[in-house]
Amino acid sequence: MILIFFISITAICAGDVDNSTVLAQNDDVEFEDNIQASPSNSTPLQTANDEVVSSGDDEVPDVPDLNVGNKNYVYPSNVGSYFPYGYLSSKYEGKTLVFSGNFENMGVLNVVRDRVTIIGNNATLKNTVFNIEARDVVIKGINFDLNKNIRDNDGAAIIVAGIGIRLIDLNINYVVPHDVEAYAIYADGRRYSSVDLQIINSTIYFEGHNDNVNKYNCAVKLTDVDGGLMENNTIVTSLPLKDVKYGIYGATLDSDFAYSVGMEGCNDFVFNNNVVISDVNKRTACLYPTLNCIMLSQSENVVLSNNEVYMTDFVTYPGIESYIYGIDIYNMNNLKIVKNKVSIVSTGGKLALGTAYPIQICGPISGVNITENDLYSFSNGPNIGIYSQNFYGDTQLSITNNRINVTGLAGTHEWALVAGIESQDSNAEIINNTIEVHSVGVVNIDDNIYGISYRQNTQGSHTYNIQDNTAFSDGFYAVYLLSSDGSQIINNALISYNPEAVSGSNSYKQGSGVHTGDEARDNVVFTIRDYLNAHTNINVDSNSNQNPQEYNNIYANQKPQSQSTNPHSNPLIPHYTDNRGVSDEPENSGESGLIDNWEDDGSTQGTIGDYHVADNKINHDSAGTNNNANHEKTQSKSNVESSHFNTTDIKGTSGNAVLNDSQATPSLDGEGSTPLIKSQSSSSGDSQSVSKKAFEINEKEDEEFIPSIFFIITALILFIVGFKRKNKEFNY
Repeated sequence: MILIFFISITAICAGDVDNSTVLAQNDDVEFEDNIQASPSNSTPLQTANDEVVSSGDDEVPDVPDLNVGNKNYVYPSNVGSYFPYGYLSSKYEGKTLVFSGNFENMGVLNVVRDRVTIIGNNATLKNTVFNIEARDVVIKGINFDLNKNIRDNDGAAIIVAGIGIRLIDLNINYVVPHDVEAYAIYADGRRYSSVDLQIINSTIYFEGHNDNVNKYNCAVKLTDVDGGLMENNTIVTSLPLKDVKYGIYGATLDSDFAYSVGMEGCNDFVFNNNVVISDVNKRTACLYPTLNCIMLSQSENVVLSNNEVYMTDFVTYPGIESYIYGIDIYNMNNLKIVKNKVSIVSTGGKLALGTAYPIQICGPISGVNITENDLYSFSNGPNIGIYSQNFYGDTQLSITNNRINVTGLAGTHEWALVAGIESQDSNAEIINNTIEVHSVGVVNIDDNIYGISYRQNTQGSHTYNIQDNTAFSDGFYAVYLLSSDGSQIINNALISYNPEAVSGSNSYKQGSGVHTGDEARDNVVFTIRDYLNAHTNINVDSNSNQNPQEYNNIYANQKPQSQSTNPHSNPLIPHYTDNRGVSDEPENSGESGLIDNWEDDGSTQGTIGDYHVADNKINHDSAGTNNNANHEKTQSKSNVESSHFNTTDIKGTSGNAVLNDSQATPSLDGEGSTPLIKSQSSSSGDSQSVSKKAFEINEKEDEEFIPSIFFIITALILFIVGFKRKNKEFNY
């Protein structure tokens, strides 16, 4: 019976033996012989817990890999043959690996071979991460989904210690467990030389829950990476307020334990056209509950251009301080912050305690230029749009053509300061900025609310060139200087909402310190009523009882336009002069004194309160309320040169990426706030992926073999008889 059955089956299949199934032919696709895409026994793979996982015997024969052209296809079932014991095999140096499928709990995949390109084709790495220690490596189109402690990779989804690394079109979703150190991307140039790292067109959602004072939660941390580029990325973080450990020379990247992006020792770096969103999710018990969105330190020749930075703290209650910084800068030379939008909205703060600063700068610094930025901040405590101080060393900077809108709580204490710019600098040029400043409380003439100020005493002499600035304010002065040496304070206008302000009075207030060799003139106050009558089409009767606060943010739509050929003129000043004084900078260094070859397209920008992004908008009304926390980054082309800033000013080459082939507070544990947005996991295929038709089986047109009906009937009868006998014998 068995013999007859075997003969029948053999006869049925015999017709296919000589005409085996073939693969569709493709001129661009070649296969190796003996293809085995999913071997049953793969080489052992090391996991994150240092456990060796093997689905077969310890001694595994070499399994031929699926190779299509120059692409090697990696699946969860055969990943061990490519990464034996977690390390990429030497035979794949200069090769392209295409990852497909869900790679779950496979620990660290160590890329230690040069010129390797890893492309995702509907690939998701679940608690599976990369360590890159090589040259010219590209990782493109991979989805990461992490929610466990990655002990063997410094807690990073991707750790980079190599040269010429490209991270493109990545989607990293990382929800960090409690009290675990973690990073989405960590480039450690201190351990291994890192040069020319590029992070492009990627989306990172990073949620940290770290109450431990000595643990770091940072979405992107870059140390000692020269000639790098981050462009067109969306980085969304939800992080706790944590303490800061300042040293005798100020802060370093290791001083802060929570931030969205941190860069230190990163010379010749370009950070362009990124969206960074940071939300406070918890207030830990610490002395100075602090959060930075972007932190820079100890670097030279860095450019931040065309970025959007949004921060919110709805965890800290009014009357309790927190310390929030959009862009926090320490010990930098030749830094350009150009055409960025920064918005901070915080419910925290109290009189003289707390911060909500879009930009903070701490010396020593030189050659810093902050120009054409749109800065917005709202809090219930001290608030400053740009804060710069020389406590740790001399500072020299230029602040020009910015639009600044801040609201905080002003008072008579020197720390109860609300100002567009607080410049505690050795040498500062502050020209042609438009500033709006408001207090959440009633403002008296002695309260510290100014457009531009040096109010809080620091060491050394202070020399300023402050000209042609316009301040809309609840206060009485456009400019206040505690002390000054050889300074120029010229043509600065205040438009005051305060009913006690007097048109025609001096908008510059000289502080109680020493003032020598200054030139101060043509600084004028306008009441909001007189300003509207003189400079707009809005006529306000002199006896009108209209509330001046109704004109909040009026400058956004009524910004006066200069009729002079001098771009740094203030048309509000009746006795306007073209004399700006003598600059210490070379004649070819640009009108602001620091920026080279800057182009102005002449466009009029709205305030930060008017912005919206894509279909999900973050809208601010005149009171600075954040009406919608959702945000989605607008897609844009990956090209730094598409903006007015040219990458060649810094790096000498185009920034396009190319793929290769081969202060003391009470403890307050607030409720965790809802994250702003969570990145949606998406598949990133590759246009060069082989068509699935290469794997389809062609239908044969040859005449098929028809077995004898005798064999079929005989086999069927014997099968039925055998089945009945089995039932009879075993069914007792």
